Amino acid sequence: MLPPVLDSSAGKLLAPAVLLFFIPVTEILQDLKETLIGYGQKETFDSLARGLEYNFQNAEQNIALLTMLSYEQMVKAKKITSPDYRLASILAWCGEILNAGILICDDVLDRGQMRRSLPCWYTLENVGLNAVTDAFLLHQFVFLTLTKHCRHLHCYTSLMELFHEVCFRTACGKSMDVACTRKSVNEFNLRDYKTMAVNKATFYNFYLPFALSMHLAGFTDPKDLSQSLDILAEIGLYFQIQNDYMDCFGNMQTAGKIGTDIEDSKYSWLAITCMERANEQQKLIMMEDYGSKDPLRVQRVKDLYKALVLPSVFAAYEEKSYNDITDHIKQISSDVPPEIFLHILNKIYRR
Repeated sequence: MLPPVLDSSAGKLLAPAVLLFFIPVTEILQDLKETLIGYGQKETFDSLARGLEYNFQNAEQNIALLTMLSYEQMVKAKKITSPDYRLASILAWCGEILNAGILICDDVLDRGQMRRSLPCWYTLENVGLNAVTDAFLLHQFVFLTLTKHCRHLHCYTSLMELFHEVCFRTACGKSMDVACTRKSVNEFNLRDYKTMAVNKATFYNFYLPFALSMHLAGFTDPKDLSQSLDILAEIGLYFQIQNDYMDCFGNMQTAGKIGTDIEDSKYSWLAITCMERANEQQKLIMMEDYGSKDPLRVQRVKDLYKALVLPSVFAAYEEKSYNDITDHIKQISSDVPPEIFLHILNKIYRR
């Protein structure tokens, strides 16, 4: 069953008046159904609806929650007397649907097996590589929804451009992520990693819901968007480094998937940090074993990470990043409520 509203834990963070106008995703799915039936493709709709239902299972709906929380705070900052929470919820679902499509493609590209403690969509019988078509249709459904519900808004063009930018920047990050797997680990460097991580993690996870709320609430000063993106890029980098750490040292219950960064020769913060701290003999181990599917060689890399106390290095990085980002938030001069940034940071801190 598709989630009718935000899950109970997420919903507790929103005011009752906001939840009252939070529409079920099935309401906007009706638009897709009517369109595809009009094209004579009811089977396509049925398949896509099943895919969306499957990929929404166990989802924390963070993008939808952040969209609504951000809009609620920005409405207060702008002293808007008649906020459109219904429209905000439509944009929130657009973000979640886009996210579902991105993760479907991500799993295909990475040959992932598990996502949110479930088999990846493309691994299911009768799905396979048709999952790529499903992801493409979900992305196009977002623009169909925007056109139907938002074309009358003063910010319609900005919303469309935002989704296009987010799709493009995320694809750039993923392209770089895949391309880097063909490099030797001794070519990895932190500068390229940061570029990849910010594009891959920041734009759809954090910038999209934040900017959606800003546009809908009437924030038009480019400085507000620019300062917000600077902070969200720092949060996105921290988030990606967390993911890299959890891929190796997390567990299935926490991560919801099986980590394969070592086997896949991923451009990982752990690998970069290991190479920075390793002696010549340890670097040879990395160059020989990183990217191998052999469980014994994978374990050698993990043992090397532990020998170089990378869990402690990560813990120190996490603490410093949290403090640095918090200080940056306190220094912003825009009209955007800083509480939103702090909420995002606190939600992912030590997750």
